[in-house]
Amino acid sequence: LPYEPSLLATFLLAFGSACYQGSNIVPFSMGGRMAYFTLYFATFIMYNYYTSILLSTLLGTPVKSDIRTLGQLADSSLEVGLQPLPYTYVYLNASQLPEVRRFVHRKIEAKRHPGNVWMPMEEGVLRVRDEPGFVFVLETSQAYSFLERNFLPHEICDLNEVMLRPDKSLYTQLHKNSTYKELTRLRAVRIIETGVWRKHRRHWAKDKLNCVPSNYLFAVGMEYTAPLFLMLLFSFVLCLLLLGVELLTERLLEHRCRHVTEIWRSILAEDVMSN
Repeated sequence: LPYEPSLLATFLLAFGSACYQGSNIVPFSMGGRMAYFTLYFATFIMYNYYTSILLSTLLGTPVKSDIRTLGQLADSSLEVGLQPLPYTYVYLNASQLPEVRRFVHRKIEAKRHPGNVWMPMEEGVLRVRDEPGFVFVLETSQAYSFLERNFLPHEICDLNEVMLRPDKSLYTQLHKNSTYKELTRLRAVRIIETGVWRKHRRHWAKDKLNCVPSNYLFAVGMEYTAPLFLMLLFSFVLCLLLLGVELLTERLLEHRCRHVTEIWRSILAEDVMSN
């Protein structure tokens, strides 16, 4: 007679196919073989989908903040610190731009101790590194070298830079009717054309941080592998429970068979004695 698997055997077969395991049961009918093919093809797609999602999550670029303007920073729930610089004081107190006033009201004036938001550059940069969600306003030309010494390459790439104020052209102050106005203009243009300004700019101030995306280091923590170990532990516990149920069922069946056998023996003995 053809073998007909039980419900438990069917469940174990489906679970084994999901775990990428084969089976010694080979169906003979066309419907059974089509069911086998559909089951293993579906589990194959699920397995590849899971591995692709896991790899894309581990190897993908970390998600960065979408804050790009001072107004978005003012509307966020991030904690802000500022480097005590004279022009930062003046800009925040004198500017009448709506986003600047909103930033001052929500991030400085709304604090219980507004003076605590002003801190040295070293303290603020280290808090950005050690406290996720902390924002520090600083002078980049002075802080870039300190950032490169205290941040790892992939941490530098994860930083999000927002302009506190828009770039403005600087002008030289002269008397309205000064005879040196044209001479000063020509000298400034000459300095820019010959590259002297760029040379001193590169020497005294850094324009950007060195971000090397290929140096990303991904630490695979227990949050990625814990579900697999929990599933394995659950499988062990389930197997032990099934083993205990099978042993208990076998003992109950043996006890019942022994009891039935004793009853039949007593009945047969009574029949023999009566005869």
